[in-house]
Amino acid sequence: MSEKRPGFGREHAREEVPAFFFSNVTSRSSSSIDIFDPGTGDVTARYSIVDVGSWESNGDKRSMPAVLSGGGEKKSVIFVQDSASRSEWIEDTEGNRLTEFDGDIQVNSYSTGELKEKPVRSPEVMQVLLDRRDFGKQTVPVMDESGKVVCDLDISSTGQVISVRAKPYVNVEGVAEKPNEQIYLTGDDGEISDARSTRGEARAAGDRYLVVSCLMFHDGELLLQKRSADKKIDPDKQSASAHGVATEVYREGKRINHVDEAAFINTALEINEELRHGEEVPFTVVYWPGTKDELFAYAASEKIDDSNTIYFVPEALYAADSYPLGSGDNKRTRSLATGMVFSKNKPHLSIDPAEVQGVEWQKASKLVGDNNATDDLQAAVDVMVIGYLEESRRASVSMAEKSLRESMGEKLR
Repeated sequence: MSEKRPGFGREHAREEVPAFFFSNVTSRSSSSIDIFDPGTGDVTARYSIVDVGSWESNGDKRSMPAVLSGGGEKKSVIFVQDSASRSEWIEDTEGNRLTEFDGDIQVNSYSTGELKEKPVRSPEVMQVLLDRRDFGKQTVPVMDESGKVVCDLDISSTGQVISVRAKPYVNVEGVAEKPNEQIYLTGDDGEISDARSTRGEARAAGDRYLVVSCLMFHDGELLLQKRSADKKIDPDKQSASAHGVATEVYREGKRINHVDEAAFINTALEINEELRHGEEVPFTVVYWPGTKDELFAYAASEKIDDSNTIYFVPEALYAADSYPLGSGDNKRTRSLATGMVFSKNKPHLSIDPAEVQGVEWQKASKLVGDNNATDDLQAAVDVMVIGYLEESRRASVSMAEKSLRESMGEKLR
């Protein structure tokens, strides 16, 4: 197999390439496989590993049964590793090698088992990683479905997305929702579908589609927005800092079909459309390549004072979820992220009056039992709490937990 590609903001695909790609795929992990076009670096297929068995050895070889989901179907396969030739491959159940996995691939694996200690990288190490990512970076324009440039995308020489710099946005139509926008349909595995649909068509048909949510923090306070009275769902209620349906985006004439990249770009656009409406200087949204602990330490070390930059940290991708989160109603694939602003003064906000009635900074602990807050917001904050605490325990440091307790208050007691 070819050299492992750097992950799209994935910690697991960081400095070291394991001897075998598939060694991290166990019953205690949530994993997927991306297949890349070696000519363009585009993801041409994504398979979720929805079930795995146990590794069984036979001489120099060992094998493990698994079930892959992708392209609208599920297939039973066998992962094979040969220690003699130091090679591995995937076969079907008849023993035939599946050559589509012999090319340029990336294995994404997230442990769901016992958390292990993991050292926090110093600000100096993170600076080296950031400099390495920035070296040889390229800037490409991203267009909406009409061909209008909506942002500039910075990409590293290895294909990692670095940042989004949105263009100024004005809601000319003055409407809260646009039913004729082309949006991203997804399967239950979170893969973006080849099918195209408008927002109105998807809702009428009950199709699953991609939505993005961001919880934005500044100095321990969470930004809440009051949804427009014209919204179809949860009108007049307090919601996440930025939330919206992911619309189709394009670069180099092709629709972006990698769900992580599409979600990141849409989150950045949603933040600016709702919170920097008509602004001369939209927020720059930077994809942080490490943990929250490392971000807090780096921001303190560098004494960052920049109210126009948001550091984006992914929380979760819920492939087969709903709105509100976890309710089982209104099928959605949900990308949930945290946005951090480090500045002495709160960032200036200019809301889109058609989408947002108002905004408020407050301690997230005040959301407990707040009937004015959407169920979705409450669930999203709970997810964030769990993520912070697990990450802090995994790193064996109290920095993230201390910061979270300061902002979350009673939710952690």
